[in-house]
Order: sequence, then structure tokens, then C-alpha cells
Amino acid sequence: MKGVGEGDITTDVEFEGKTTRIRLTQVMHIPSVDGKILSLKKLDQKGFEIRIVGGHIRIMKANEVYAEASLGGDLYEVKMKVVPAEESIMAAVKRDATTADLPTWHRRLGHLGDTALRKLVTSGTVKGMEVTDTHLNSICEDCVVTKMDEKPFENRTERDLQTFGTLHTDIIGPMSPEAHWTHAKFSLIVHDDCSGFGFVFNLAHKDETAKVIINLEKSIENKFQKRVHTLKTDNGGEFINHELKSHCHNRGISLMTSVPYSLELNGKAERRNRMHIEGARTMLKDSDLGKDLWGEALSTHVYICNRCPSSILPGNITPYEKGFAQMPCINHLHIFGSKCFIKVPNETRSKLDDKAKECRLIRYEGDSIYVVVDADKKRLHSHNVIFIEGTATRSDSTRSTPIEFQNLEVETNEENDMDTHPTSDHEASKCRT
Repeated sequence: MKGVGEGDITTDVEFEGKTTRIRLTQVMHIPSVDGKILSLKKLDQKGFEIRIVGGHIRIMKANEVYAEASLGGDLYEVKMKVVPAEESIMAAVKRDATTADLPTWHRRLGHLGDTALRKLVTSGTVKGMEVTDTHLNSICEDCVVTKMDEKPFENRTERDLQTFGTLHTDIIGPMSPEAHWTHAKFSLIVHDDCSGFGFVFNLAHKDETAKVIINLEKSIENKFQKRVHTLKTDNGGEFINHELKSHCHNRGISLMTSVPYSLELNGKAERRNRMHIEGARTMLKDSDLGKDLWGEALSTHVYICNRCPSSILPGNITPYEKGFAQMPCINHLHIFGSKCFIKVPNETRSKLDDKAKECRLIRYEGDSIYVVVDADKKRLHSHNVIFIEGTATRSDSTRSTPIEFQNLEVETNEENDMDTHPTSDHEASKCRT
């Protein structure tokens, strides 16, 4: 007998009225063999326990029975049904998409550092983070090749006790290539000294900086009922100009600039920029999306960081909770660039047209609207989205490929006919929080 190929199959196994979906890996296809043979030797190598009791073989792990085989003729038989590939995919997307293992959450959270990720799991500072496997023993290859440690600046100052009292600002750019839709070449990142809450604005020209900061300062006062009293910047011309100086003078804002060629004096903003750039770079590499989507990656990374615990805050709470006085929910987060399907509005299709369109996730609008891009590089907004997240690129030379057991939980939900519409290339909103 000769095998002609090897692959993975998904099966449904019944035991005591419970259906368990089992993924068998490294399955050899032998056309001349009639039937399917499950090797006890392989199960033993994968860490499963085999018990023979009264003509039955039970396959167990950690005192939990996954399958039972009964004696039939010369062999023991397992009641097993092979699930076709299409059915397996649909069952996977119908299960609770918010539940995932820790490597997947690492990618959903913009490749958050392992220490911060473990702290997030145990801290209880966010809602909606359901983790199926807390093991994180391997190394994320994308993080290795896109991040590099640097020595921290020595000078540290006391933090402002007033939320949104002191703002740190800095410009990133020029970026190459320019952003796909907005043609932006620069990114202005502003973060609050007290909470660490960040804002990001993608700009086509540096001379837009003063107007953006002025509008942000007014928005903070209207939304949070807080007054900005200090603005810290570097000595660049985009910050040191008549428009911004005049505004700060009239509003009683102290404009503090660093000494020329001494970037460490604006260290907080510089470190924050480095963190976001490394995060965006890693997310783009992980997603295989074009570099012209750096603006979306950067905005998404700032959005995620606002919802992750911060070491500068007591109790490791999130900047979001510090700013909005409520715990953030992150069950809507998915891997940047992950494959997804959005519902096509009934009004824009005929009876025989497809009801869904394949896209890739590139940004969030609040907690319920996803911004995606289709194959034609058209930007779309949708609430009705099904995600198919790929596996993480984590490297561990010592691990063996496991047999994965997952409970079959298929739910049927009614469709919600929400509008899915293209976004104009001249969309006015640039701020992502």
C-alpha cells in the first residue's frame, strides 16, 4: 500500500449524545485502502491516553473522553463522520468568533507584547476577551523581524494628574509610499500625559498640523469637559508658527518646545511614535497588505493601545477607562488584514447575485462598524461581517503538530440587513481614537 498525499481532515465524533468536532492532522491518503484507520501509536505520541474496557476503547486526555471505539469484527470502530471542507469552514465561522487562543489575541491586539498580553488576560481590565488557550511558549516571527529594542531615554518627569491637561505631540514622516486613499505623507500622533490616551491624524501636508491641534483641543473640552493647559512639542516649524502660538496664547495654554537637535527632551512623544510605528509595521507584515495602507495600520494600532492596560496607570487600567470612566470591551477586535465577508445590501444586488463579498479588515469605526477593503481596493464600511482569521506565524522548533479537539457549537442567527456602502476618497474624518 502506498500513500499519495498527506493533509488534515475534520470529523464529527459522537460520544454519550455529545458531538465533538475533531481535526486530525498529518492524515495519509491511501486510495487502495477501504475505510479509515486511526493509529493508537500516533494518539499516544500526541499525549492521549487509551483505555480498553469491556470491548470498548476510550480515547482520553486529562480525564476527558473525546471518543469511544467499539469492537466490530477484527478492528475497533469509531462512529466518525468526515466533514466536507465547505461545511467545516461554515461551522467555524458560525461559532463564537470572539473566542480565540492567546497567539490569535496577540495578533488581534496589534502584536501586543507578551508580558502586556498575559497581564491583560489576568487583570480583568477589559470585557469580551475570551481565551481558549493561555499558552504562549513560542516566538512571533513578525515581531522579531519588525521590532528592535533601543536604550530608553534617561530623563523622566512627573506625570500630570489632570486628564488631558498636558498633551504630547509629534509628527511621523514623510512616509513612503503615500497613503492609498488620502495621499497622506505624515501622521500626527497626540497623547495625553495623564492617561496615555492617544489620537492619530494622517496628514497630506505638515502645514495642516496647527489646525488639527486647535480642533482637537476644542473637541477635548466639548467631549470630556477638560481644559488643556500644556502642549509639549519638538522645535519643528509645524508647531512653532504664528497660528498655533496665537491660539495657545488666547486659550492660556503653555507651549513647551524641546531644544533643537535634542529629541530626548521630547522623549515621551518619540517613544510613543516608535511603539506605534513598530506596531503598524508588524501588522502590515503579518497581513501581507500593501505598505500604502500604513495609515490604516497606524490608526488601528493607536485604537488598540487605547484599550490595553498601561503600566503608567494605577491597577493597570486602560487609557480608555481613564478617559471615559468605563471599562472597554474588545470582543469586536479581529486580526488586522484578516479575511472576511461582508453582506451585500439587498438594494444593490439582484436575486441571483452573491449575498456576501470577500474583503480584508483594515480599521474600526467605534465598536460595531468595520472598515474593510475589497479586491478592487475599494474601502467599505459594514456591521455585518464574518471573519476567517488565519493562524499565527509563531516559531517553535520543539513542538509537534497536535490533534485539535473542539466542541461543535453551531448556532443559527437571523440576518440583519444593515447598509454596506463605499467610503468617499475625500472623506473628511481623519481622527481615529
